[in-house]
Amino acid sequence: MNVRTRIKICGVRRESDVEAAVEAGADAIGLVFYAPSPRHQSVSRAAELARALPAFVTPVGLFVNAALPEVEAAVAAIPGLMLQFHGDETPGFCALADSYGVSVKRLRQLGVVGEINYQPFDVDGRIVDRPELRALVQRVLAVDGPHLQSLSRRDDRWVVAVAGGQEKLDAVRGALEGRFMNVLVTDQDVAAALVESPPGSASRD
Repeated sequence: MNVRTRIKICGVRRESDVEAAVEAGADAIGLVFYAPSPRHQSVSRAAELARALPAFVTPVGLFVNAALPEVEAAVAAIPGLMLQFHGDETPGFCALADSYGVSVKRLRQLGVVGEINYQPFDVDGRIVDRPELRALVQRVLAVDGPHLQSLSRRDDRWVVAVAGGQEKLDAVRGALEGRFMNVLVTDQDVAAALVESPPGSASRD
């Protein structure tokens, strides 16, 4: 199978940056909405840059502990914006689970390390199907886990996941074990950890 690496150039702030990224063959550009960063920019400025993108080059918004209205404003202003979170945000699934009376502690007891399209999975990539989780899982309309697994095994389909941070390493491992994607965008530390001990390479206690 011929697999091509997808590339994102992050932190673009000028039209010349966008042009250079596109000419270099980038699949996406990163727009930083984290105020302390020297590459931070306003939503209106980011929208101007995104309008210069050709078709099939994706704008990605990077947020760190952003308030929901800030994220919503960016999504509304930039069509097709993908979201990348790098802070300590409470995962949406955990917040939804809590509203159904399933605490984060209980999710951990059930072996949940992550979720894909609001479907919880364990470190071995198995969907965690428990009665107490079904009501909240069924609330969300999304591509289900088995369908994602089927798509990710096809040569003519790309299933892209974006995840990073050491705190998400178990979730990334589980997603890879379950083959919920065939393209992973992550950071250097997680990539190094995966290379040193790839999923399925060792038994777990």
